[in-house]
Amino acid sequence: MTQAKRLLIRTRAMLLALLAGVLGAGAALPALAQGAMTNPAIEVESVSLHPPAPPRERARMNQRVFDAVWNTVNREYYDTAFNGADWRGARARFRPQAMAARSDAELYAVLDQMMALLRDDHASVSPPTRLLAEARSRQTRAVIGVSLRRENGVYRIDEVREDSPAWDARLQAGWYIISADGAPFEPATPLSDNVPVSLALRDEAGEVFARTVTPRVMAPRPVFEAVWASPEVMRLRIDGFEPGLGAWVGATVSALPPGTPLILDFRGNAGGRLNEAQNLISCFVPAGEVWLTRYHRRGRPQPMTLVEGCGPVRAALTNPLVVLVDQNSRSASELVPAAMQMMDRALVIGVQTPGAVLASQDTRLPDGGRLTLSRADLRLADGTRLEGRGVIPDRVVEITPEDRAARRDPVLSAALEALVPEAGAR
Repeated sequence: MTQAKRLLIRTRAMLLALLAGVLGAGAALPALAQGAMTNPAIEVESVSLHPPAPPRERARMNQRVFDAVWNTVNREYYDTAFNGADWRGARARFRPQAMAARSDAELYAVLDQMMALLRDDHASVSPPTRLLAEARSRQTRAVIGVSLRRENGVYRIDEVREDSPAWDARLQAGWYIISADGAPFEPATPLSDNVPVSLALRDEAGEVFARTVTPRVMAPRPVFEAVWASPEVMRLRIDGFEPGLGAWVGATVSALPPGTPLILDFRGNAGGRLNEAQNLISCFVPAGEVWLTRYHRRGRPQPMTLVEGCGPVRAALTNPLVVLVDQNSRSASELVPAAMQMMDRALVIGVQTPGAVLASQDTRLPDGGRLTLSRADLRLADGTRLEGRGVIPDRVVEITPEDRAARRDPVLSAALEALVPEAGAR
């Protein structure tokens, strides 16, 4: 029997059965349907209600990735109680789902669900495509000019780069990018120079609308940048605690007029290397002071003492100092302002930070993805634990959607108001 004939017979049988169920007309139609299904002269193929199993190689890789994640967490997570999660039960629950995944997207969706049981912002998995997007973000390429954060499978705009295509199109932080040219939005998707992209967006009020953005080739923004916030005040914008930060701050401030008021802008800073956080603090606080204690999974507390790490600076700088934070300042960008508060060295302005303050380390997964896992708890020298609490600013100043639409920065304005009187008294 030909494939076309099988399909015709199967379709006819399904339609008859459907009509019988809809009409509920006694036994006549069901009998017709049953006859079509049981006639020995008719060959009918069964239809499975279960999705097909993934290819063997896909299932094998799923198993390797899942086992690597589960075993590493089980062996190395800083909290042996797993923040109250039933970690052994998680293996029994999620491993079959991971094994059945037919794509990276399905596999990492399962892993995301499992990692969420730990209720820890530093415990996460990243698929290979996200690592590719991160690598491309450090290259000169066609961009729209936004910093993004993934929330529940959708990307939220954290920041819009000035003088970028997104800035020109008046995109705003806090909006969500739902799709690009009708397809689900993925940051790893390459963009073409001067080729318009139609974005479906959702604002903070839930309204969905379209906006066209024309990408253009731009060099990546520097991770560290010094700009004059006013004729008297220097703003040091720091997007991450990457190698060389302490030395850069020391060299930058040393080149300024003595006593220049400073703003350390950590807004949108997701953290980075703990040793660079310590180097930065050493620019403003004398060496020899204990500022932090690490608590590993099993072992004694490990105090961290400030040492010189500020490049050419040998004595702690005495410049007037304000630190800016927001809801996206995480990890090291929470530790530094909190330590500055504890030591009465800086005024902190902005909104409360999320409290994602654990010492984490990355592990490469068998498929090229990444596991980020908390390996130690951290507490300030006075015993304060910031995890789950965050930094509470000395002055709370929020940026409203109206401020963003008008491109006002009340947080920066508050910092200047706090520093300029001191600058005038020099």
